Amino acid sequence: MRARIEEQTRLLAFAQEWYFNKQGEYASTLASLSQVFATGPGVTITIREADAQSWSAQIEFGGTTCTLIHSVSTGSVTECR
Repeated sequence: MRARIEEQTRLLAFAQEWYFNKQGEYASTLASLSQVFATGPGVTITIREADAQSWSAQIEFGGTTCTLIHSVSTGSVTECR
């Protein structure tokens, strides 16, 4: 389970950086990332916030929920429960 969440976290972060490089801000919807990112089977991802400085998302898989927060100024943090 943990490996699937870590994989989705890396892929989502890559997709957000790709979008940022094109648009100058982070994507606020998964649909905006569809050219380079697709949610894995059984995984639910919700982008909670996104702007030109940061983004946050929630990833759920197999009873585990992780919150991801990325900020240009402070870096990335992931918390799972």
